[in-house]
Amino acid sequence: MELDKLSALIPILLFLLPGLVTAGVVNALVVRKPKDAFDKVIEALIFTMFNLTLFVIVRWLLELIPKIQFARDNFYTVGNISLMTACSITVALVTAAEMNNEWLLQKLRDWRITRKTAKPSTWIETLAQSQRFVVHLTDGRRVYGWPTFYSDTPEERAIYLESASWLGDDNAALNDPLISILLDKESGIKLIEFVEN
Repeated sequence: MELDKLSALIPILLFLLPGLVTAGVVNALVVRKPKDAFDKVIEALIFTMFNLTLFVIVRWLLELIPKIQFARDNFYTVGNISLMTACSITVALVTAAEMNNEWLLQKLRDWRITRKTAKPSTWIETLAQSQRFVVHLTDGRRVYGWPTFYSDTPEERAIYLESASWLGDDNAALNDPLISILLDKESGIKLIEFVEN
């Protein structure tokens, strides 16, 4: 009985495999909220549909070249699997680029179709758009710099600043030459002040 259930699952997993590959690449390139098992399966199914659509279009275009032909009676050939892998990775890269840069989503916000963002938190959204800021610490010190790296979650509260300097009471830079500094939760980040360019 268990063997029958397992053999029934294998075709489903093979069907979802391109979508799972796409989701895995996207997860490696984009900070996202964790998903439960059901959401992962739905996402893999959606990605699989995009992958199959791209596969059919690209295969048709490639077959317009006289010497290129793909097997149609058996999907599990080197040519078909290679093309499907390329399509899966392409869909993943395009999806990750959109989620990280929000070219389309920004247009939809400009047109007032949505207010949503692809970023998982306000922390990520604001730090991704900021070029310079002043970090205020709980002990009263302030440091000015350019954020290069920052944590994925606001709970972690870690920021790496380059070309940074501690600031005096008169907002003058105290460091010459400038420094790089990693501030984390233990540093006592109180608030972040965003500086206009």
